[in-house]
Amino acid sequence: MKIRVGINGFGRIGRSLFRLLDNDPRFEIVGINDPFFAHDMLASLLKYDSVLGVYPKEVRCDLEVLHVGGTSIALHGAREPGKIP
Repeated sequence: MKIRVGINGFGRIGRSLFRLLDNDPRFEIVGINDPFFAHDMLASLLKYDSVLGVYPKEVRCDLEVLHVGGTSIALHGAREPGKIP
Protein backbone atom coordinates (compact mmCIF):
# COMPACT_ATOMS: atom_id res chain seq x y z
CA MET A 1 0.00 0.00 0.00
CA LYS A 2 1.31 3.45 -0.94
CA ILE A 3 1.78 6.25 1.56
CA ARG A 4 -0.48 9.15 0.55
CA VAL A 5 1.27 12.52 0.89
CA GLY A 6 0.12 16.13 0.78
CA ILE A 7 2.70 18.88 0.33
CA ASN A 8 2.09 22.17 2.15
CA GLY A 9 4.11 24.86 0.40
CA PHE A 10 5.47 24.51 -3.12
CA GLY A 11 8.58 26.66 -2.94
CA ARG A 12 12.08 25.32 -3.55
CA ILE A 13 11.82 22.67 -0.80
CA GLY A 14 8.29 21.58 -1.72
CA ARG A 15 9.20 21.15 -5.38
CA SER A 16 12.37 19.24 -4.48
CA LEU A 17 10.33 16.95 -2.24
CA PHE A 18 7.82 16.48 -5.06
CA ARG A 19 10.58 15.36 -7.43
CA LEU A 20 11.88 12.83 -4.89
CA LEU A 21 8.47 11.39 -4.00
CA ASP A 22 7.12 11.35 -7.55
CA ASN A 23 9.87 8.92 -8.56
CA ASP A 24 9.44 6.66 -5.51
CA PRO A 25 6.83 3.90 -5.94
CA ARG A 26 6.17 3.81 -2.18
CA PHE A 27 4.49 7.24 -2.22
CA GLU A 28 1.46 8.83 -3.85
CA ILE A 29 1.18 12.63 -3.90
CA VAL A 30 -2.51 13.46 -3.51
CA GLY A 31 -2.48 17.20 -2.88
CA ILE A 32 -0.45 20.38 -2.94
CA ASN A 33 -1.29 23.49 -0.93
CA ASP A 34 0.25 26.86 -1.67
CA PRO A 35 -1.74 30.06 -1.09
CA PHE A 36 0.93 32.35 -2.55
CA PHE A 37 1.24 31.18 -6.18
CA ALA A 38 -1.34 30.95 -8.95
CA HIS A 39 -1.92 27.32 -9.89
CA ASP A 40 -0.58 27.71 -13.43
CA MET A 41 2.58 29.23 -11.94
CA LEU A 42 3.06 26.10 -9.79
CA ALA A 43 3.10 23.98 -12.94
CA SER A 44 5.65 26.26 -14.59
CA LEU A 45 7.90 26.34 -11.51
CA LEU A 46 7.86 22.53 -11.34
CA LYS A 47 8.53 22.04 -15.04
CA TYR A 48 11.34 24.61 -15.39
CA ASP A 49 13.68 24.74 -12.40
CA SER A 50 16.83 26.88 -12.69
CA VAL A 51 18.83 24.53 -10.43
CA LEU A 52 17.32 21.08 -10.99
CA GLY A 53 16.59 21.53 -14.69
CA VAL A 54 13.54 20.68 -16.79
CA TYR A 55 11.24 18.05 -15.27
CA PRO A 56 11.13 15.07 -17.64
CA LYS A 57 7.39 14.38 -17.34
CA GLU A 58 4.56 16.34 -18.94
CA VAL A 59 3.32 19.00 -16.51
CA ARG A 60 0.12 21.00 -17.01
CA CYS A 61 -2.56 22.63 -14.90
CA ASP A 62 -6.36 22.67 -15.26
CA LEU A 63 -8.04 25.01 -12.75
CA GLU A 64 -7.44 23.20 -9.44
CA VAL A 65 -5.68 20.07 -10.70
CA LEU A 66 -2.00 19.59 -11.52
CA HIS A 67 -1.37 16.87 -14.11
CA VAL A 68 2.09 15.32 -13.96
CA GLY A 69 2.66 12.44 -16.34
CA GLY A 70 -0.56 10.44 -16.01
CA THR A 71 -1.29 11.51 -12.43
CA SER A 72 -3.79 14.16 -11.30
CA ILE A 73 -3.01 16.04 -8.08
CA ALA A 74 -5.45 18.34 -6.29
CA LEU A 75 -4.26 21.95 -5.79
CA HIS A 76 -5.34 24.07 -2.84
CA GLY A 77 -4.69 27.64 -1.77
CA ALA A 78 -5.63 27.56 1.91
CA ARG A 79 -3.74 29.81 4.30
CA GLU A 80 -4.61 27.44 7.16
CA PRO A 81 -3.64 23.82 6.36
CA GLY A 82 -6.35 22.55 8.73
CA LYS A 83 -8.98 23.82 6.28
CA ILE A 84 -7.75 21.64 3.41
CA PRO A 85 -10.33 18.94 2.62
